[in-house]
Amino acid sequence: GTSGQGHAHQIGMSNDAMISMFQDALAFNLTGNPFREETSAYCMLIPFVCTGYFVLVLAPLFRGMTVYIDPRLTHKQFTKNILTMRPQVTLIPGHYWVRFFLHVEELIKAGKRPDLSFFRFPVMGGEGCTPEALRRINNLMRECGSPVALTSGYGLTETFSVSPLDYQLDIFDKDYSKRAVSVGYAFPGVTVGIFDEQGHELGYGQRGQICVKTPALASNYYNEPESDTVVFGGEWFHTKDYGELDERCMLFVYGRYSQHIVSPDGQKVFFFDIANELRQDPAVKDALACTLVV
Repeated sequence: GTSGQGHAHQIGMSNDAMISMFQDALAFNLTGNPFREETSAYCMLIPFVCTGYFVLVLAPLFRGMTVYIDPRLTHKQFTKNILTMRPQVTLIPGHYWVRFFLHVEELIKAGKRPDLSFFRFPVMGGEGCTPEALRRINNLMRECGSPVALTSGYGLTETFSVSPLDYQLDIFDKDYSKRAVSVGYAFPGVTVGIFDEQGHELGYGQRGQICVKTPALASNYYNEPESDTVVFGGEWFHTKDYGELDERCMLFVYGRYSQHIVSPDGQKVFFFDIANELRQDPAVKDALACTLVV
């Protein structure tokens, strides 16, 4: 399933889309063959989520890897499992990684620097983190002996979860100049475009709605026929997320397109832009902007 307005959607997939999903999961090996025998993957996500099922269970098992499944979604359990299981491959939302590396910093201060040399493919998905937080994380990854940096991916259940991915695993000094973390390049066979409200495709460096074309696209929402033509009827799948592509075709995701207010002069003001402005103050560690319903 995937998130909806007050409920979770269930998606329908064709056989061809399912096969394409599995091929996309194996495409992670474009990053230096992290899916191979005598390595392990850690799945903290419930396996019925696309990311958990294809990326962290089926693809690793197909490659002869050991798979650890522990869907206890707590920061403490994630930190404990990473340091004891020492998995080469794992994928989890950004706030788990942020909390994990806060613990790593505490260990270093206590003179107990952890050995993170086992990492081969640690991925951040979901809501991600700030560029400054990722810079700090990758400095700690390097300090603790990891041969790879923390990488980022982006996707939705409707498009087989991860569609673009930052393949540059061995580059610790990433592009931290923008106000969003790069989620990398589209998988082979996947096309990503940025569109304005009138449906016109935008150029490099212009912000708009992220749209995706992929053979792994879902065919429908289960028992929601009124949504199918609107959501799945066009050439592009509209993600309802806001972002931009740079000149290298790397995707930067800022937030949900719907998360905005309209100013008195008719301009849209996005919550993530407000939060990013607040984060520029050295006294602000992090910020979140939202509406308050009273």
